[in-house]
Amino acid sequence: MAVGNTIRNVFSVTSVVLLIGLLFLNVGLVALPLSTLFTVVTVGLGNFIYVRKNYPKARVCFPLANKKDLKRLISFGGYFQLGRIANIVTSSTDSMVIAGVLGATHVTPYSVTSKLPVTFNTTVATKVPIAVFPAIAQMYAQGEEGKVRASFLRLAEYSIRFAVIGCAVTLLANQQFVSLWVGPSYFGGVALNLVFTYWVLQSTLIHGIGVVVYAIGDMRNWVFMSIAEAALNLVFSLLLVTPLGLVGVALGTSIGKTLTTGWYTPYWICKKIDLPVHSFLYKGIFRPIVISLPSALSAIVVAYFLSVDLGWLRIIFIGVTAVVVNFISFEGIRLFRLRDIPWVERVQVVIALNLE
Repeated sequence: MAVGNTIRNVFSVTSVVLLIGLLFLNVGLVALPLSTLFTVVTVGLGNFIYVRKNYPKARVCFPLANKKDLKRLISFGGYFQLGRIANIVTSSTDSMVIAGVLGATHVTPYSVTSKLPVTFNTTVATKVPIAVFPAIAQMYAQGEEGKVRASFLRLAEYSIRFAVIGCAVTLLANQQFVSLWVGPSYFGGVALNLVFTYWVLQSTLIHGIGVVVYAIGDMRNWVFMSIAEAALNLVFSLLLVTPLGLVGVALGTSIGKTLTTGWYTPYWICKKIDLPVHSFLYKGIFRPIVISLPSALSAIVVAYFLSVDLGWLRIIFIGVTAVVVNFISFEGIRLFRLRDIPWVERVQVVIALNLE
């Protein structure tokens, strides 16, 4: 998994370079699908070469496949793809509803305003879970439920920490981010930004702990709940877009997730790994939120005293302050307890403890 992710990242970056080169050569819009095709082919080929290197007898040949294992793979893959389709529908519904009801011109401010929140709750929130997925899958397969429970709670804690930082930056700096990026006229408004702030809190947690669902492998009920989320997202977005505009569409998405995967994902995981729900709520959500409050407050103070004339530096200072204070709030006690060793070694010990 680690090598596969590395191969994917390397060729994804290479495809971006290829795309830019093709655009400079005036290839036109066809450069986009060409770069995507390059990524698909090279990533697949790179992974296959790595597999053949470690398992020389590996072949792509259906007659060699065990029917029982093939059935299991198709079953897992089928539910997985249904979940992916439901996710695509959910993420694409907003733009279609906005374009169909309010007009295509309203899609841009909605999309631009959501860019920073989506970066937190999707791009940032999935990095740690992707890295630990192989270990969690192995622990669950070996029946080490105690370790799976500990990993699940640790993932929830980290996700909440990321979420609080993301909420603070979105709430305090998103308007300035949009203004510096494409211009103030493309900011969707304070009310819309408030809904996106809730998106960060909710989606960062779900994306952070959702990897446990894949590790367990029993995706049937979770996929059906994802389909229900896509349906409710469409229904509520259509109901609220006319009276509330862009805010109504964002609320429709939030309501759809809250009523489905927002609560079902952690509940389902707790049942699968025999973890009391109240333990998850306290150790995985309430406790890390309380400890993370100083980082949010520090970000508010920095945002209040720093002038918007600083531009990008102000946004950077807000984010860095929240991250540093969050680290001190969680790991600071351990750092000060290790008084007998140098500071560099203290940080190394704390990082090692967090990675266990």
